[in-house]
Amino acid sequence: MDPNVCIVVLDAVRARNLSCYGHSRETTPIIDKLCRDSVQFMRAVSPAGVTLDSTASLFTGLYPGNHRTGQHTQIVADGPRLAEIFREHSYRTGAFPTNPFISPGFGFEDGFDVFRSSEHRFKKGMDIKKFFDNHKHLPAYRIYLEFLLNSLDSNFPYHVGNALQFRFDMFTRNDNGGADATRKAVEFVESSNKPWFQYVHLNEAHMKNVDHLYSVPPNYLYKFTTRSEVNDTRVRRNLTGNYPEDAQSVHERLYDGAISYLDDLVGRLIDNIKAAGEWDETLFILTADHGELLGDRDRMGHGELAEPGIRVPLLIKPHAEMAIPDEDVEQRVSTLGVYTMLAELLGEDRAIAHADVKSVFEDQEPVLVQDYSSSWDWSSYQSDVEGKHALYLDGLKLIRRGGEVELYRTASDWQEFEPVSPDSTAFESMDKTLHDQLVGLGNDNDTTEVEIDGETATQLEELGYL
Repeated sequence: MDPNVCIVVLDAVRARNLSCYGHSRETTPIIDKLCRDSVQFMRAVSPAGVTLDSTASLFTGLYPGNHRTGQHTQIVADGPRLAEIFREHSYRTGAFPTNPFISPGFGFEDGFDVFRSSEHRFKKGMDIKKFFDNHKHLPAYRIYLEFLLNSLDSNFPYHVGNALQFRFDMFTRNDNGGADATRKAVEFVESSNKPWFQYVHLNEAHMKNVDHLYSVPPNYLYKFTTRSEVNDTRVRRNLTGNYPEDAQSVHERLYDGAISYLDDLVGRLIDNIKAAGEWDETLFILTADHGELLGDRDRMGHGELAEPGIRVPLLIKPHAEMAIPDEDVEQRVSTLGVYTMLAELLGEDRAIAHADVKSVFEDQEPVLVQDYSSSWDWSSYQSDVEGKHALYLDGLKLIRRGGEVELYRTASDWQEFEPVSPDSTAFESMDKTLHDQLVGLGNDNDTTEVEIDGETATQLEELGYL
């Protein structure tokens, strides 16, 4: 019997903040139990430092330098998509993402029978973000007067609802859409009468422009801190520059609270599969699209190739007939190899040949990570650097941003405190290896003019992308 396959992606969750990866707080008791039945990858890294490119890599089996979804804002790569492969093998396919990048607007729906992306509460009504942007030069009272005058039509309640949600975070969910996505994923399993493949992408650990940074229920948000402590330290979103130690500590505890909520959502998914009597026949994969910096290197957020920004959890719980290693995997792997592993599961030779890396169960070195968010001319991530790259090989890690190059010994300095001298012979050798790896990857740097609807634009702005 063909196994079911469930991939759960925890957005912006770095490995070291899960208790099963040695964190000092018990953030993930449910995932810890999953870990006991799974192969745990101790040094997994994402193929990119941002959601758009990383997820496109997982769906296509290609490095960001080959699919360039960040520039095109659509997956345009040739070759079979992950969901298409499963559908061709008579699987029922479903996707339940909450990050606005993982939406039909960016081309992620191909191959899915059911695709339910996160939505704002009010579907009708004017584009509130665009309205306020167009009137931001006016005094506040004039802005609201113009809004009232422009709202006097049959959609008046929707206009007002959108405005209250956008300006004051009213009418929003109690989380970032995770509970709704989990419910839809549960319904998908319950309604499937043949092998199924589902992709669930949960966004609650991604910082937002909301009270105290994360959209999760208060009992989770303040599980490891207090509201007054957060207010006293003035924790803020997307801070660039020196992050005071007390604020960094409080911020990380908020982040841990958000992760503990994700742990609960993962538990709901697992319990449902078990209740359906399908747990033994299900290959369950838990990972993240990228990590997160919480004051590390005086930076906040992601889009960085420092270790906290790309080192992610990867747990693979096998189905009953799957032969996998009995021990945890210590070697460095890219989560991009999940595509190849699943192609091998289905015996898809064309997809295996198409993929850029080997299965996560094989030796992948050298391992490459890329970040092209700096070339998104439509994004707040844009900078003067066109492409950033990291290369892992023989216990070393090279990071190149334009003309800036750093080298670290990851075995003894995994937090990257002490860069290796540029005069080192290893430096020249690693830089040449990186150059060789990049030869042949896509060189099309053209960007596409982005047309993002108002609802998606609002969600992306809340997440700091616009």
